[in-house]
Amino acid sequence: MLLKMPKELKMKNRSVYLVSILVFIIGFSGTIFIMKNNDHIECETVVRKFKNNDGNIVTQTEHVCKEKYSF
Repeated sequence: MLLKMPKELKMKNRSVYLVSILVFIIGFSGTIFIMKNNDHIECETVVRKFKNNDGNIVTQTEHVCKEKYSF
């Protein structure tokens, strides 16, 4: 004898399934959006050269952004 699932339980499983797919799609789309819009237009790379205590020339590269937040 086979047991059948109640109708309410089937609807609950279906809605959990749909919500999890929707969360995945929104998360994936948000990640792609952030990766595509991370252009760093207002950023620049500053190269500084100086001598250390031993007399060697040291080159330091720094990434400077004018934006407060960058994705």
